[in-house]
Amino acid sequence: MMQRSIILTIISAIPFCAGPPGLRAQTTCDLAWSAPVRVSADSSVPTLPSVSVSDGTVHLLWYGIDTTEDTRLAASGLLYARRAAGEGIFGPPRTLLPAARALPGYLASYGDHVFVTSAVILDTFFGTALFSSDDSGATWTGPVPILGNTYPELIFTLGSAIFIQFLELETGFRGMLRSTDAGTTWETVAYRIRELSDVARSGHELHAVGPTPGGSQTEVGYYVSGDSARQWFGPEIISPEDFVRSAVPRIAVIEKGYTFAAWIDTGTVFLRGSRNNGLSWGVWNLLSGSPGNVSLDITADTGYVFAVWGRDLPDSNGIRGRLSVDEGETFCPEMDPAGSPGAREPATSLTDSTLHLSWVDHSGAAPGVYYREGELRGGGGNVDIPPSEFALRQSYPNPTNGVALIPFDVPVGTGIELELYNVLGERVRVLAGGVFATGRYVVPVNVSELPSGVYFYRLTAAGFDSMKKMIVLR
Repeated sequence: MMQRSIILTIISAIPFCAGPPGLRAQTTCDLAWSAPVRVSADSSVPTLPSVSVSDGTVHLLWYGIDTTEDTRLAASGLLYARRAAGEGIFGPPRTLLPAARALPGYLASYGDHVFVTSAVILDTFFGTALFSSDDSGATWTGPVPILGNTYPELIFTLGSAIFIQFLELETGFRGMLRSTDAGTTWETVAYRIRELSDVARSGHELHAVGPTPGGSQTEVGYYVSGDSARQWFGPEIISPEDFVRSAVPRIAVIEKGYTFAAWIDTGTVFLRGSRNNGLSWGVWNLLSGSPGNVSLDITADTGYVFAVWGRDLPDSNGIRGRLSVDEGETFCPEMDPAGSPGAREPATSLTDSTLHLSWVDHSGAAPGVYYREGELRGGGGNVDIPPSEFALRQSYPNPTNGVALIPFDVPVGTGIELELYNVLGERVRVLAGGVFATGRYVVPVNVSELPSGVYFYRLTAAGFDSMKKMIVLR
């Protein structure tokens, strides 16, 4: 007989996670969306949003174009806003550099570090520069010039290393910069490389996609690097080699080695997956056969995959998305996550079971930059299959002020302990403990009597120790 310190919900044989008492069970395709939030309205034409999440803080970047004659709008140029961990609203947007001195930029983050790169004009300097924050976006330094006569095209991180892909204006060659000291110094680790449109990391490997010449049209090439971006193997063409141009390639990776690439073929959206870190690829999946799709983003984490795209048709605008809760095996029906025909240019990120979505809206009574998030309560992964490894997943809803659910997997019968700590490292309570059989579990935790703040829950077992963050808002 297994011992319990609190009531557990076992979900190893049902295709959904049971909710707390009083709430209906969520089917695998259900998303608990928050209301859309207009982060900024003070720009006549916002464009090119991006979203990055680290340590619970949501970072947004976009470019605002002021088309008024007297240029009075404050939110014009390279713009940033954040929702700090533990806070329920976004702070006011911050102009990193006016439009007259900066081009659109690129965003990346890890831990408390946030980085934005853009092509800027600083006196006699024109080229790639860096804006950086070491306190989760509360304060910023920069722009700091990095490399003159270049445009940045991409920024990403691998552990604590930062990478910037640049385009050299005089030669047309591309290269890769790397910094291992939070952007203080840089080295060129690769030169005369192919164009990469998107990069994702899996362990110590980097996976990328980019446009590459095919037999008769531009296709999607897949690349991989195992030596911190110094050498890239590829391209392997993963889109159909036909007379249709493939564009806007994007890539996402689940840590277990599942890789997903998506792109647009003359308005239709395709996705293709790999189950072995890109060594071989499965069939092409048509996510949207409707014409007129022009922008695309994709994200993945644990068992979830989410693709979202923007449409540009006279009678059918807005953005659409499709979700998979079984590691890309199947996809839920098409959804309209913005709920506005003027929505376009979606950007998305997924952290455990929270989906982050940003977009811009150019029409209607309230144009601007928008954000909303969805709690993915479908379980993630093939819940009918016994887990093969320990896993501690993100609690949901998060933040919470009532009952939080903590999912975790046990691959083999063993003793486990699940504990809750405050920010001082003091144990608040033991949430679960004893010998657990193989299975997938969800622990309901009543936090209604806890003070507001950041808490950490920790799962320990033989050879396994993992901790995640929970936010309580009163």
